[in-house]
Amino acid sequence: PISVTWDPVPLGPQSTKTLSTIIRVAATPIIRIASGAQMVTFPYNFTDNSLGSVLGLTPEVDFRAYKWDPGQQAYLQASVANRGESVWIVPTSDQGFITLANANLPTDAGAGGLIYTLNRGWNMIGNPYNYAVPLADLVGIVDDAPADTFTWAQLVSNGFLSSSLVTWDRGTSGAGVGSYKFTAD
Repeated sequence: PISVTWDPVPLGPQSTKTLSTIIRVAATPIIRIASGAQMVTFPYNFTDNSLGSVLGLTPEVDFRAYKWDPGQQAYLQASVANRGESVWIVPTSDQGFITLANANLPTDAGAGGLIYTLNRGWNMIGNPYNYAVPLADLVGIVDDAPADTFTWAQLVSNGFLSSSLVTWDRGTSGAGVGSYKFTAD
């Protein structure tokens, strides 16, 4: 928790303002696995990246995991936590907050460097870092021009990518009910 108080001059004590908030710092790699389906990504490298090991849960007993396969145009069972890739986790019950086992910060944090190949159509990707990355900071390379780099805006304006993103919002009901949120342009 932080709080900042200020007294504007020349108005004095009658106009004193206080701003308070809570800042969460990702000091320990944790994830919340609540009831119901949730799309998650892991911004860490793992010594053993099997989902059971990473989560400390038993697959098929405590949870099931699925990943979209663009080539087969279908959801397939997922078994690993790969940095920058998203998976659907469907727990059998609310697992609460889980400390991720053997999570290591990527060595390219702050400098970028993860390369992810997008396929035509729907791709389930996630932020490969444990901090926000603005879309404007992304750099893309296309197969037709591998020597050139493109900003997010250029990738969209040249028709390589759609300008819309979809995220999963679990909502606040805690009942495992959520919805997709579309962000266009």
